[in-house]
Amino acid sequence: MVRALVLAFAAFVAGITVGTQYGVHTSALVDGARRRFLGPAFATCADIWQRYPLSPVYQVEDLELGKHPIPGLQHVTLHGFRQHGMRGFEVLQQTLAPGVATPVHEHNCQEVFLVLSGQATAAIRGKDGKVVESQIRTNSTFNILPNARHQLVNTGREDLTFIAIIDNLPLRPTFFKSFDDTSAGQTISPMLWDQQCPSAVPDSLRNFVTAPAASDASTEL
Repeated sequence: MVRALVLAFAAFVAGITVGTQYGVHTSALVDGARRRFLGPAFATCADIWQRYPLSPVYQVEDLELGKHPIPGLQHVTLHGFRQHGMRGFEVLQQTLAPGVATPVHEHNCQEVFLVLSGQATAAIRGKDGKVVESQIRTNSTFNILPNARHQLVNTGREDLTFIAIIDNLPLRPTFFKSFDDTSAGQTISPMLWDQQCPSAVPDSLRNFVTAPAASDASTEL
């Protein structure tokens, strides 16, 4: 009996750990335990899946800008862990003004980029310690491996706008003064734009329309 209880508790803790590491949504019980044991960074502002009967549809311009101290950088969390209750990944949109750069940083998550407009230099430090620079532009896409130090610099004359998708939520970046910085860096957790809830969640229902009856819908591909 005691052994069974120990194994059950171990499985429960493992579920919390694995769910946290990989962003897996298991159950309300596990989610609640995760927040209790791991702190307020794991608390969400809202759960869009409970508020709406269907997948919510937002206009980007209706979403609040994320707060941070970097001039010339605009951040919008399109679908976020803290803001909306996303479990497995987040989708972010950022815009850099000409000449503006992100801080040199790294994080324990995968990150995929898609450039919507503009051009820039993406600098990424490999496992061998060498920093490789790539020129990116509209429709460029690339990924950042976990704990790879990187930076984006807008080298163009127009704004750089891109989409970033990350896993292993919530985002916990560590910032450095340079690629050669040998210090432990400064880790911010939760991230600045995740430290407070949005003042309001946009009304998604106004974007819903009633689909035509099945008999009226076209079946042609």
